Amino acid sequence: MQHSEPADDAVAAVIAAEASLLDSDVRRERHRLEALLDESFVEIGQSGRLWRRAPH
Repeated sequence: MQHSEPADDAVAAVIAAEASLLDSDVRRERHRLEALLDESFVEIGQSGRLWRRAPH
């Protein structure tokens, strides 16, 4: 049995958090998005639209 390194656990947690953003239930709940997205979050969508985290 192989033991997980703390760095591996941190990477897995980040990947899980990122993947949760694909869940429409997560995207519908503001408090969940605020927990996942930094206040300075900015993204350019495939259409070219600029997305920012909404101020609270």
